[in-house]
Amino acid sequence: MSDDWFSSEKAEGYDCAIVCENGHPINEHSGTRPAFNARFCKGCGAIGIVQCVDCRAPVRGNELGHWGGYTPPAHCHECGTAFVWTARKTAALQAYIDEFEDFDGPMRELLSRSIPDIIAATPMSDVAGLRWKTVIRGLKENVRAGVVKLLTSVACDEFKEQVGL
Repeated sequence: MSDDWFSSEKAEGYDCAIVCENGHPINEHSGTRPAFNARFCKGCGAIGIVQCVDCRAPVRGNELGHWGGYTPPAHCHECGTAFVWTARKTAALQAYIDEFEDFDGPMRELLSRSIPDIIAATPMSDVAGLRWKTVIRGLKENVRAGVVKLLTSVACDEFKEQVGL
């Protein structure tokens, strides 16, 4: 097997990835480094996903010639469909919202409607960030830690920057 992938000259483009249904990277270089491929996640046991369920495009992996620092994409780069791990994290965020004891129905509805602006960079992502920044400050510490962890794993960069994650 050639070690050209590790050369100082970066190749252009992206490799394919295997990501489990819960969003854990199994192999960010499944095409060029198949020795690291696995069908199931060693962290949670969920099955690995290799392609979009809608258009069958491969899950975009890390940049060729780059190792580490990979974050699985939230959506397919070809058709925009949310990957299953994005849907699961969205459902988890909704469950947190439903469990907030300090908020009435209208506030829960407002937070729920902001979920798409958390996951994808939209014109409303900054507004959602301001809203959630205030909400996070008012949460009990044990709830806050869970919400911050979940938001960090699912939120777009614009939202994270606004909230300070």
